[in-house]
Amino acid sequence: GGRVTCALPGIQLNGLLWGSRSFELTGVMTVTDTKNALTCELKFGQAAASDGGGGGLWGKSSVKADYMRGEIRNGQGVVVCVCEGNWLEYVDFDGVRHWTMGEYDACMPREVHVNEVLPSDSRFREDVIYLAAGDEHSSQEWKRELEQRQKMDVDGRNAARLARGEKAMETWDS
Repeated sequence: GGRVTCALPGIQLNGLLWGSRSFELTGVMTVTDTKNALTCELKFGQAAASDGGGGGLWGKSSVKADYMRGEIRNGQGVVVCVCEGNWLEYVDFDGVRHWTMGEYDACMPREVHVNEVLPSDSRFREDVIYLAAGDEHSSQEWKRELEQRQKMDVDGRNAARLARGEKAMETWDS
C-alpha cells in the first residue's frame, strides 16, 4: 500500500468575543503521494482565487471563503488533474463532481452493535462494566489491575528496546 501525507492549511476563527462566528480554512494544504510521485497544493479562500481574491482595500472578495482549488502534479511538475469546489459542499476533479455533501452514506456515522466489535473494545473493560453497574470499589480494583498490566507491558518493551541499544519510552509513575 501507499502512504499519502498532508500538511494542513491554516485556520481562521472569528467572532469569539463579538460579532458573527466563522471558521475558515486559509492558505494552502499540501498533499503528497510519494509512491505515485503525485503532489497537490490545495488553496483555500483568497489564496485560491486567480486574482488573489482581494478585490482591493474596500472591495468585496472575488471568491467565497469556502472555495478551494488545486492542481495535482506528477513528478515532472506536469498538471494531471485540477480539483476545485467548496469544501463544505462539493469537490470536482477536472470538472466532474466526485463528492457532494450529504449525498453519500459512506461517511455518515452509524451505531456499532456489540456483536460487531472486537473483544478488545473498551466497552468490555472490567472497570467500565463495574462502574456502569454502580460498583465503584470493584471498578477501582480492576482499573488498578489494568494499570499494572500496562506498566508491565511498557517495562517489557523498554527492556527489549534497551537490549537492542535503542532509547526506552518515557514512563509515567503513578
